[in-house]
Amino acid sequence: LQTIVANRRDITLDDVVITVPPISMNGDTLEFNAAAFKLDSNAVVEDLLRQIPNITLWGDGQITVNGKEVKSLLVNGKSFFGGDMKQATQNLAKNADQKIQVYNKSRSQQSTNPADSTLEMNIKLKKGKDVGFFGKIGAGYGTDKRFETDASINMFTPKMQLAVVGAINNINKIADNTRDLQSNSTFKGVGTNVEYQPDFRAEGITRPSALGANFTYNFIEKPTWELRNTLKSNYFLQDKNTNYLADAKTTTSVNSTDKVIESSITNNQSSNTTQRFDSNYEYNKKGHNLNFSQEVNFNRGDNVDLTFRTATNLQ
Repeated sequence: LQTIVANRRDITLDDVVITVPPISMNGDTLEFNAAAFKLDSNAVVEDLLRQIPNITLWGDGQITVNGKEVKSLLVNGKSFFGGDMKQATQNLAKNADQKIQVYNKSRSQQSTNPADSTLEMNIKLKKGKDVGFFGKIGAGYGTDKRFETDASINMFTPKMQLAVVGAINNINKIADNTRDLQSNSTFKGVGTNVEYQPDFRAEGITRPSALGANFTYNFIEKPTWELRNTLKSNYFLQDKNTNYLADAKTTTSVNSTDKVIESSITNNQSSNTTQRFDSNYEYNKKGHNLNFSQEVNFNRGDNVDLTFRTATNLQ
């Protein structure tokens, strides 16, 4: 091939400009910019948190940052539908999120000791995305005419949050309050929550029907430590109908030639209706606090128990 002369040539690549830093510090607040993480169009905040280094989402809904537990999660500086973290992380779209803020919140306004603080996370929504709604409708049908249905609708504005949720089934799946229904009506579906699962230890077949509503109104759109004015109310209605049927047969040997055969049939039918309404009003201004709360409970139940018993011997 003789002599080959290879001439050097330099190629200058185009500049790479980072317009959105993924992580930044704003004073004592650690901020994660949502625009720096590319996800699917149907991704929610939970999917975003899983992409951020040093943030861990556990199966029970707990969130830790650098190994430290996040004690509370806010949306635009306010509690979101009762403070359940999954309500926010599994329902708010990632595209509606502007940034995730993590900071230490002091338990006392006068304390400056870091040991007296807890970790708090705030989801800051984009402008115009602080008004919206989300919901879920679910149904299932199985053998022996077993069924399960549930539905929820949730609406929020900068000042107001309203949730209406209901469920009915005949698989011994009983909710004790509105929050249990809400936490299991998220976009991601049922997780490791054990408060609202079928109770296989319960006797008989229970057919519970439940309806709940949760309402929160912030008279001050952006509440602070020194200035808050909030009304919260909650209503829960549950009707349970239980049918328990037992058929037992017992044979007792008196001696080698005689036996006593006993049969019993028990039929128990019970119904119970529970209503609960509670509300809380809080006004706080420069260290002066005014708080009103009330709770009303109604309960009505009926129980019918029938037992038929026979005993015979060989004669």
